[in-house]
Amino acid sequence: MDSQPKKKYTPEFVQLIAERITGCKGSIALNRFAKSLVIGAAKEKGFEDKQNDSLSAVYERPYVVLGYFNVLTRFAAISDSGRFKWDFASGVTEGKKLSGYASSKGRHSQWVGEGAEKLWKEQNISAVVLIGFADGDIRFFYVSREEFLKIGEDRLSFKATDDQLTIWEKAWADLQFQPTFESLFTPKGE
Repeated sequence: MDSQPKKKYTPEFVQLIAERITGCKGSIALNRFAKSLVIGAAKEKGFEDKQNDSLSAVYERPYVVLGYFNVLTRFAAISDSGRFKWDFASGVTEGKKLSGYASSKGRHSQWVGEGAEKLWKEQNISAVVLIGFADGDIRFFYVSREEFLKIGEDRLSFKATDDQLTIWEKAWADLQFQPTFESLFTPKGE
């Protein structure tokens, strides 16, 4: 048996792949890449939603449609320190906890803080699916809306070995999708 170590993929390499696949730059490319990965992972679980057939339409929405509910997605490649960092805001500060839609240091997030729960409900967003990429492995983490809002931070940072990630990874593995009416009449593999 060959015991060669896995090839390490740098965050820059993953960023380049995301940019080439999506035709965008920066965090927009990674967020669009995350949506594509979640759609593909849902298909592996036997779930397909025709609303996701047009990637340009998927990219315009802030969430991915998974039948009767929607999920936010974020992508992170593991850092040199062994951490995944997922960002839900734009701006210049690091990990600032928000009160409302904007922090005093310039970060803005509609997904955390005052008023966020209303937005989640209006858009039927039930959860966040975090994607972690490390040394060629893609991991999916499912965080319910309630749990995410309770965390209340615009940036999540976890060591790849953190017990919380194990819990969220199991939640994704255990997730079962209710079939849509359309999927009942679509033969597998089409």
